[in-house]
Amino acid sequence: AYLSDEFAHCYRDLDRPRQAKDHAQRALAEHQPGHVRRRVVDTVLVATAYAQEREVEAACATGFQAIEMLSQLRSHRGIEYLHDLDRRLDPYQDNSAVRGFRERLGRLAGRQSALPPLLAPAIPR
Repeated sequence: AYLSDEFAHCYRDLDRPRQAKDHAQRALAEHQPGHVRRRVVDTVLVATAYAQEREVEAACATGFQAIEMLSQLRSHRGIEYLHDLDRRLDPYQDNSAVRGFRERLGRLAGRQSALPPLLAPAIPR
């Protein structure tokens, strides 16, 4: 799962959405169900690939799945990935699916920031 995830990131950055989506979906199939954070990241990578392919409704629908998964936990990294997807949807800001995605993302980000801070381990000095 880890290697598939890394390939998905590379192909996303190279603007090769088909390959990015294939590897992210492979990583999702290989992750254990309990690895929610990793599943969120790979789900957002699939959504980002859809956005790169200009499949706006599919990007938003997949982004909704990631938001739903992320609502079960606190993950700054997951929120960062969703915000990256949001930026990639800027050209389609008038699309109703994008407006709905942004509304749900805003609610999630608000809930995430309202949670108490995570305890950081003590760092020896």
